[in-house]
Parts: sequence; C-alpha cells; structure tokens
Amino acid sequence: MPQGYRVEWTGEFGALIEAQKRLAVIVPLSLLLIGMLLYSLFNSVRDSLLALSGIPSRSRGESWVSMWRA
Repeated sequence: MPQGYRVEWTGEFGALIEAQKRLAVIVPLSLLLIGMLLYSLFNSVRDSLLALSGIPSRSRGESWVSMWRA
C-alpha cells in the first residue's frame, strides 16, 4: 500500500464493531442493576441469584418462539 493511505472499516462492519463495544459495557451494567433490584426485593442473595439464573433460558425460549411464529 502506498504511503499516505490507510485502511478503515466502515459501513455495516464498522457499525457492528461499535455496537459490540457498547454492549460489552451496557449488558454487564444492566445485569448488575437487575441483581441489585432483585436483592432489594428479596433481601436474599440466594433468591436473587436464583431469579437471575433464569434470564438466559428465557431469552432462548423467546427467540425460539419468534422463529416458530414467523
């Protein structure tokens, strides 16, 4: 490549990288906030973690149902 030129990823790929960076911060913070709210509701770490443990299976089920309905 000649001097003075550079490669820069733009378009959809660039947007994907930016979104992944944002989500890497937002998702853990939101799960922490949800955990704090659950703890304030139940006053028990065990019950809060039990309620949080169902989140991944719910999201898989929701995506399966939405694919099934389409």
